[in-house]
Amino acid sequence: MHLVETAILFLALESLCFSLGLGNCPEMETVHINDESFKGVWFEVEKMDNAHKHRRTCSFAEFKLFKNDNLWHLTINSTSFTGKKYESMDMQARQTPAMEPDRGTFIAGSKLQREPNFFILYNDDLFALTYYCQDLAFVRTERAWIMSRERFPDSERLAAMETKLKDLGVDLEMTMVDHNNCARVEDLQGLKRRELEHFDLLRYLWHEEYIFE
Repeated sequence: MHLVETAILFLALESLCFSLGLGNCPEMETVHINDESFKGVWFEVEKMDNAHKHRRTCSFAEFKLFKNDNLWHLTINSTSFTGKKYESMDMQARQTPAMEPDRGTFIAGSKLQREPNFFILYNDDLFALTYYCQDLAFVRTERAWIMSRERFPDSERLAAMETKLKDLGVDLEMTMVDHNNCARVEDLQGLKRRELEHFDLLRYLWHEEYIFE
């Protein structure tokens, strides 16, 4: 990794909500994905989120998949309530010819990134497990999400997903996301968005951020 890339990624710790661990990112076994099974809205039921675990609620993400030259490209629009307003951010993820076709392995965020860092570990009709990991010299930054098509999934199935995430090699301190008294997704999707007024270099490199008017 180039020195500039390492410096930028270390600065990202100031802006983003990661778990910091020793050693390199593990090799992850990802699932086969297709447009129909993974696209659409997923509610973030549990996530690793150190800095904002109690501040952001009602979190959901809309995933859009399309193929270009037989490689998947992924657009992620993530929305949360901050206590005063709903905020949304967009992030792009891509595949390269070196990756196994139709697997949920992606390079997310900055165009400076060269190695896979976003992984779809599991996907069925109700749940999806996703994981982000970035190597930073001798440490790694990690995030993880347990997502469901429902805001309040069955507790037994959710417990099974918690176990599965650990079995897949991701053992992070997860936080339940509060989905009480949330706006309907379709109502938020119909609102006009505008870019946040502040400018942050790291957020510009990684994603675009908006609030709803």
